Amino acid sequence: MSFEELLTLAFRAIIGNKLRSFLTTLGITIGVFAIIVLVSIGSGLQSYITNEISSLGSNVIFVIPGSSGGLGAVLSNKLTLQDSKNLERRLVSTGKVTPEVRQVETLKYKNIKDKGAFVIGSSSEYPKVIQTFKLAEGNYFSAGQESSGANVVIV
Repeated sequence: MSFEELLTLAFRAIIGNKLRSFLTTLGITIGVFAIIVLVSIGSGLQSYITNEISSLGSNVIFVIPGSSGGLGAVLSNKLTLQDSKNLERRLVSTGKVTPEVRQVETLKYKNIKDKGAFVIGSSSEYPKVIQTFKLAEGNYFSAGQESSGANVVIV
């Protein structure tokens, strides 16, 4: 058989079996579309996760107290400010250390209360270690204010 005869035979089969040809074309179209969508979603998620992790900084390590117990429970051990100072003393040439305490509290200013406010307690090194926070106005508190025990807050 020549190429021309094969082509004629194929067109006759397509025209003779219109429903089968339509369903085959539809299946191929849906399959290609599904693959394109899944690859796009996977690529988008990968970019999102990479950006979120890189926003923390490529050299940030979080030390969280506790060890896992049975059945997924977490047994809490508390880190102290002295633990932070010990880490800072040992890592003086390698990196910076900042302690952090997070808690949900009720804040009050004059007659206004805000229940469920997220409060972070830290040191003056915090903006140097965690670089994701940008202040709209003002400055972070200084090491001098920290060592003197000044009552400072960033809102």
